[in-house]
Amino acid sequence: MEYTSCEAAAGALLRPAFAAVLTPLFGRERTETLLCAADALYPALIARTPYDGGAHAPNHHSLLQTEYCLAVYRAADGALSPARFETVLGDVFRTCKPFAAQAAQTGRAMFTPTWPAMRRAEYDRSRENEFGFQLRFVDGDTDTLFEVDYLSCPICALDYVLADLMGFHLERTVTLASGRDRCDFRYFKR
Repeated sequence: MEYTSCEAAAGALLRPAFAAVLTPLFGRERTETLLCAADALYPALIARTPYDGGAHAPNHHSLLQTEYCLAVYRAADGALSPARFETVLGDVFRTCKPFAAQAAQTGRAMFTPTWPAMRRAEYDRSRENEFGFQLRFVDGDTDTLFEVDYLSCPICALDYVLADLMGFHLERTVTLASGRDRCDFRYFKR
């Protein structure tokens, strides 16, 4: 995937929220150093990610946000445990006002009569790209129920990017997304 203004904007959107959440933990100077390192890692992660259809692809923003979060986690270089980072992420996404506003707007729109039809058309067009989110909509009562089955997900593809960056080969045979009881990660030294 190319690093364009869309990708840059995703990082710029989250950076202030990360700064606000991490500064009490690490202090201003260390947080700025960590975020500068994340800013440097982020384009490299994007460059190694398969193209998902770009800015108009469904959930492209989710992929970009995940990439930036991964860059921050890597830049922390062990200073944040996975459990602590999960808490940090929750705080970041609650602190990021544009994200919270978009999530609330999407939540309100999901149960309107036009939402499923619009999303179905959008996702049907996205099937042209093998690395994008592949979904199946389940028809239901749009007043109280909105169902989507994810058939493939580029965020899972990030597992392979991360494994490669760590110097390993990753094999996966089962995932929660495929209906199994777990996601397996099998790392092999190269």
